Amino acid sequence: MLLKYLYNNKKIYLFKFEHILCVFWIGCLLSVNSKISDLYIADQNPLAIFLIFIRIAIPILVFLILIFFLKIKKLDFFNLSYLFFALWQLIILSTNKVSSIAELEKYHLIISMIAILLIIHVVKYSKFKFFESKLLILSTLFIASISFYYSILAVIEFIKNREIFYLYWNTAFMAEGRNLLQTNPRITGISRMLGLVLFFIFSIFICNKKKINNLLLIALMFIISFLLYGMQSKGSYLSIFILIIYYIFFFKEEIKKKIFIFFIILILPILAYEAVIKIKVYSINKIEFKKIDKTYINSRFFNKHTVVINGEMQNDYTTGRYEIWSRALKIIKEKRIFLGYGPQADRMLLKTEIKNWDLPEHFFDSNASNGLIYSYLCAGIIGLLFILIIYLLIFLELYKSIFIKKAFTNKKINVIFSILTLTFLSLRTFYENGFTLFGIDFIFTTLVYLILQKFNLSSKL
Repeated sequence: MLLKYLYNNKKIYLFKFEHILCVFWIGCLLSVNSKISDLYIADQNPLAIFLIFIRIAIPILVFLILIFFLKIKKLDFFNLSYLFFALWQLIILSTNKVSSIAELEKYHLIISMIAILLIIHVVKYSKFKFFESKLLILSTLFIASISFYYSILAVIEFIKNREIFYLYWNTAFMAEGRNLLQTNPRITGISRMLGLVLFFIFSIFICNKKKINNLLLIALMFIISFLLYGMQSKGSYLSIFILIIYYIFFFKEEIKKKIFIFFIILILPILAYEAVIKIKVYSINKIEFKKIDKTYINSRFFNKHTVVINGEMQNDYTTGRYEIWSRALKIIKEKRIFLGYGPQADRMLLKTEIKNWDLPEHFFDSNASNGLIYSYLCAGIIGLLFILIIYLLIFLELYKSIFIKKAFTNKKINVIFSILTLTFLSLRTFYENGFTLFGIDFIFTTLVYLILQKFNLSSKL
């Protein structure tokens, strides 16, 4: 009742409803990667346990409050598809009689997903001006702070540790470690966030007319590209190619400027990073250098990746994913999966199917590493149908914004960022679970889709 009163009486400044929504949104961002099992880690101090509890509780609180603002008749097809996708997984999960922390964490994932959908739903049908853009700035600042924090740790380790040449092998990203009250993020996650930050800075750059500010933006883009190359995550490096392709083919800029930006974002960071590695190698004496594993010196981009499968060394350009996909499809066929097994079914199914210890290392991540396969394992044919609808809706909004509404001619920061981000996150689901489960990908996908949707519905060209 109180929130509805605040919603209808927006003049109360301190408790403006949009301010409450901002707090809800930030809270959901902070809850990403939070796990109920983290509360039971023995060496946690009382403050850490309290903060972990808050991170876990916020999405639940948001869900319980905003569910009263849900207007089924006003749900658009995008939110409705996601909502059915989430609810179907809840139905599948409720048929499982097993009661454990792992099961509660699955419920938490779905509730968190619905909480974000509820915020997006309320924002869409509210009369707040440019509110989605405010959420975009808050979200970008959040991922920028996280990604730069871990990048700084990685660079410090690179300087201190003579055996580290590419940031990919950095201890800051080791899965066994913990930081910021949670297990360390994967390198793919951090580099993906850096890619999104790069999109945001580029969007500002392309819409900015002040040369002094542009010099700073160009420097930032170079630094991020430098870090992305150092992290050697092939999937996240796709963000740079997407940016370059859009810039070259869709923006009406001078050829000289396009060549310059191409050099600054793609060529120079590679040359600079390889030069730094050469300097580091020369600084190590020959005896010590012979002891270093040469795997860590070779770029994952320019060298073949080999894995042991059935006792034989084989080239693998998907870093173990092809084997994962093959096994997942085999499981679907053998178990005749039709309705799905609920959230994170890939972890359960792939783990139980591990019989050959010569499988690639990435296989033991028990991650489907594909949005479509993940959706099918979790929600069966019904979930797959709704995810395919979401893909179609994203494609339509991208098409309308680029070719009908001429977004790149209008040059609006939030719209350009949304196009780049939706393209990247959609392609990312072909080699990661991406926006098919609650996480940074899902949060940004729902938000930038809303921005593009509002842009395409606007009367101004």
